[in-house]
Amino acid sequence: MLEDGSIVVHWYGPDDSANPQNWTTGQKLVPTLIIDAYTFAVYLGSSIITGSYTGIMRQFDVSQ
Repeated sequence: MLEDGSIVVHWYGPDDSANPQNWTTGQKLVPTLIIDAYTFAVYLGSSIITGSYTGIMRQFDVSQ
């Protein structure tokens, strides 16, 4: 604990397996790919509908 009351959290040592800097390339790749897939899905889902706005407007006979 520091003088100002802050608690400093450290790794258990230089070989701590919970430290991402000690992970193998494969262990780093899996979370990266999962985050990439979610990011891709969010942006795809939010932009894919823009191509069909005119069709939806015609279908329901509405304007902007």
